[in-house]
Amino acid sequence: MHSLYVYLEFTVQLELGPVNETCLLLHSPDFCPWLPAQMKEDLLRIYTDEAAHAEMSHALLTTVRDHTGVEPIQHRPYFLQELSRLYAAELPVYRPLVKLFFSIVSETLITGSLTKLPKDPSVQQAVRELAADHATDEGLHHAYFRRLFKSLWPKMPAPLQTKIGAMLPEIILAFLRPDEVAMTHMLAGYPDVFGDPARVVAETVELPRVRESLVDNAAPTLRMLAQEGVFSDPAISAAFDKHGLRQNA
Repeated sequence: MHSLYVYLEFTVQLELGPVNETCLLLHSPDFCPWLPAQMKEDLLRIYTDEAAHAEMSHALLTTVRDHTGVEPIQHRPYFLQELSRLYAAELPVYRPLVKLFFSIVSETLITGSLTKLPKDPSVQQAVRELAADHATDEGLHHAYFRRLFKSLWPKMPAPLQTKIGAMLPEIILAFLRPDEVAMTHMLAGYPDVFGDPARVVAETVELPRVRESLVDNAAPTLRMLAQEGVFSDPAISAAFDKHGLRQNA
């Protein structure tokens, strides 16, 4: 139940936060003015879709909470912390690009949860239906942001490509790494079972299968980057190797 809460809150914060903020940014005539008019118009539909995902996720969270009486843990999703860190580290002129590529990564990642949950009969029907609806829309969004990346990347000067490219593995990990703070707070609620929650979480996230799952879930975005020649830059390739994200994953 707590894992469901974290998943739903992740969705709410992502869709209402960086993704829809990026949609508004891209819809502005002054940002990426070369973007075709139809792609500018499509952003309004994506904005609406993402707001609906947030609303449906929040509604399910509220329903579960009201039905069970179990309160969600209070936490700030890990990806938001990472976005804030990367955003603050850059000069103001680069910050819109940080948020833009944060959203491109989020929309081109097809996570295991969205593809597996709808097919898992052990998951309650309401959760499966939510994931299925979300996955359908995200397939369209994936195509849009992949097209955006394909148009945008070649237009960027080589030094800017290197700068942003070296940041991409951190952005990918911001979405896919287990939220250790949230997990620790969950286990801390059961002291009779988990005497040392932080140790349990630290050991769990280092399990080989967790790392393998992370790289597997990153594969769609890694393929996109490889197909657009991103890894031809040695500095970018080295950054991905440093973070354990292989470009041939």
